[in-house]
Amino acid sequence: SHARSKIIGGYTTQKVHMPSTHQYVSGWNAAFFINWGKSKSPLIEKYIERVIRKKAYPEQAYKTCMGLQQLYRQYPQESFEKACHRATEYERFGYLVIKNILEKGLEQIKAEEGQLSPEIDQNHQNIRGSNYYQ
Repeated sequence: SHARSKIIGGYTTQKVHMPSTHQYVSGWNAAFFINWGKSKSPLIEKYIERVIRKKAYPEQAYKTCMGLQQLYRQYPQESFEKACHRATEYERFGYLVIKNILEKGLEQIKAEEGQLSPEIDQNHQNIRGSNYYQ
């Protein structure tokens, strides 16, 4: 016989009865991913915290965190940290953000260098100047 839940609609699932794929996922929680980030660097820890905090429910961020772990294994730690730092500067938190930064090598560019300040040629034929509006 199996144990019954005393809560109406409650579950009494035992981990050993779950499929192996569900057993793997059952260990996921916010602390698991934050601790993983903490073991790599404080910067990665803070980024993971922000990814989780951004979602209405922490569970919605777990696949993103798994993707970030995969990216961490594919790229050097220094590049991954720089990508997290750059994404944090722009308040962008997610898997695709980090992936795009790493694929395009944007983590190597300083934030100031990435900003383009257009210099306008004041002698262009389409610029009327202040005398036109008098």
